[in-house]
Amino acid sequence: MTNDYETYDNHTRDQLIVALRDPTTKGNRGTIVYHLWSKKLDCSDIIPELVECIIGGSYEEVNHAVHILEEQQSFFNDLTVIGAAIDSLEAAPLSNNEFREDGMGYAHDYLSDRLNKLEGNQDEYHNQ
Repeated sequence: MTNDYETYDNHTRDQLIVALRDPTTKGNRGTIVYHLWSKKLDCSDIIPELVECIIGGSYEEVNHAVHILEEQQSFFNDLTVIGAAIDSLEAAPLSNNEFREDGMGYAHDYLSDRLNKLEGNQDEYHNQ
């Protein structure tokens, strides 16, 4: 019998993203996001999916998605996507889970820092 980590261990980046976007994995994407993070795979084109994991995911999803945003924020360059992700975080209902609220706050900070940097409003990230 294999565990979830073994199930996705040999998946390529594209296979992991297909699994992340599959509606049947909603609420159970922690292992998928873990592999995207641990393999240091480029996640610059899945910001909306990462934000979705942070807003409504499990502890593992939130944790790994926040780490991806933190570690890869300098690779995010699409102002429209970043702005939409910030809007999604701001529009999300308050959560009764402290880890999710913290994750949403961190994600908002990382994305706002990147947006400000791209718009020329900030020289350095405040979290570095």
